[in-house]
Amino acid sequence: MASASQAPIMCELCEENNQIQWKCLKCEFYMCTKCHKIHQKVKSSDEHKTIAIEDIGKAEIKDLEIKKDLSNIMCKEHPENICQQFCNTCETVVCKKCIKKNHKARHEVVDIKDGYFHSLGKIKKTNYKLDIEVLNLATGMSTLEVLTSDENEKLQAEKQKILERDQDLKDLIDKHTKKLLCDLDLRWNIFTSSIKVEYDRGKMETQNLEIKNTEYNKVLNSHDAKDVFLTAENIKKSPNTKIRPINTAYTHLPSYVPREVTPSTISHGTLQETTNKHNVNINRCFQVEKNYTTNFKATDELACKADGSLWIGDYQSKKLYNVKWNKISFKTMQSFEDMKIYDMAITSKDDLLLATLETTLKVIPHKKPKQLISKYDVSPHIIKCVHVSHDDKIIVGVRRFGPIFPIIGPRQVIVMDMEGTHIKTYNNNLFSYPFKITTDHTGTIYVIDCTSESRNGRVVVIGKDDSMRGVFKGHPDINTTDFPFKPCDIAKVSFNSALVIDTSTRMLYLLNNDALCIKFIHCTDLGIDLPYSIATDNKRRILIGSRECVGEKSSAKIHALAYEEVV
Repeated sequence: MASASQAPIMCELCEENNQIQWKCLKCEFYMCTKCHKIHQKVKSSDEHKTIAIEDIGKAEIKDLEIKKDLSNIMCKEHPENICQQFCNTCETVVCKKCIKKNHKARHEVVDIKDGYFHSLGKIKKTNYKLDIEVLNLATGMSTLEVLTSDENEKLQAEKQKILERDQDLKDLIDKHTKKLLCDLDLRWNIFTSSIKVEYDRGKMETQNLEIKNTEYNKVLNSHDAKDVFLTAENIKKSPNTKIRPINTAYTHLPSYVPREVTPSTISHGTLQETTNKHNVNINRCFQVEKNYTTNFKATDELACKADGSLWIGDYQSKKLYNVKWNKISFKTMQSFEDMKIYDMAITSKDDLLLATLETTLKVIPHKKPKQLISKYDVSPHIIKCVHVSHDDKIIVGVRRFGPIFPIIGPRQVIVMDMEGTHIKTYNNNLFSYPFKITTDHTGTIYVIDCTSESRNGRVVVIGKDDSMRGVFKGHPDINTTDFPFKPCDIAKVSFNSALVIDTSTRMLYLLNNDALCIKFIHCTDLGIDLPYSIATDNKRRILIGSRECVGEKSSAKIHALAYEEVV
């Protein structure tokens, strides 16, 4: 019987803790207090008896050895021989011939009974670990059930808060509406009273003048000369009172000017993210390295150069910037004005290709960055999006000139070489409106296809063999009728996957080359409010441009993410 001083240095279960406190008499394992608690919860624990280390020498312990027939185990290599020994090195039963042939040098050969208990202990340990795994899985599934229940209760509670706030706002708006109407009625009363006073004065003055006018007409028609002289004498004696004209200059009623309705002016409230106490590792494959605030109004398009600098396109302001950036700031190295950019891409030579909804791409050469040339003609089509693959193929999404919808003419994806020669064309039967394109290292093409004027869309995935690998139309549990899938940008993030931004739900979906969603995350979990553009650099960082701020003094943000593939 082992004493406390003879206990193993490390726990035989977790193999980490050296504070040995317990022994299982069934398994013959020494364990720490943590593993002892888990051991008591496994489904077969009623068959096991554990004892504290200090009581091992005092307790009367029954012999739990199982008697087995070890005298008739035939050798697999030499069927005519019976195995009477066990090789601990190879962990197998052996006969005398086996020992002479294969198990002599540096092999630890023991009696078969010792080998039996060695193998039995290994099976028990493995079986116990399986029990622990089952317990861990059961605990995890139970946690998921509790999580679902808790979050459902929170869903109902938060909905009720929103509805209560909605009623408060309605009451407040009703109260303010009544005040506005009362104020307007008061102003009307003041206005009409002032008008009435002036109108009554004008009416009285008119009556007085008409009386005098009637008297003067009688004198003019009279045959008595005395009346003429008497009336003229009275006119001379009467004061020359000037009649004040009617006052028509009054303050008009105020006009009702509705304010712009935004979440900030309504003050309804916002949905604030809470700490995820159930799973703190939910974002472990995407880690935010840095958040940068730019001095630009928007970061609608992003493209990374080999030297680490960044091209940024601002669609609304029609501006293009080349910036160098570090962990602290952005420095603008070059800028272009009056350029409405719909997409852009970098070649292996660091030339910048720009899609400007024309029949050719605009090119800014790396060696002559101040020049702007036109190249890669696709007429009569116009180019909406552009991408350069890892093997230097230029891929563009094109359509005919005119309205986006309804669809008129072909909608195609064209593959060209660096000289502009058309290599391949994917016809319009596949696409409604190619919006963005990327490729992975397997040659798979991912195309964001806009399917409606409201920017609803899908991701069409085409294999290297030109076969349709699949179509991703959004997550069925996330993208509902109220929140349809609205993909706006896509970029390769690993050997055979791409990351797509959904502006409707603010989700990031990681798609494999079969168009299946293998991971997803809400951008607010990464501290990103309104994601819109995405690019990757040569350090495997993911750059996401966002539209957090809106207004004349807004400053768009760029978020740098590290991506780690987690199984």
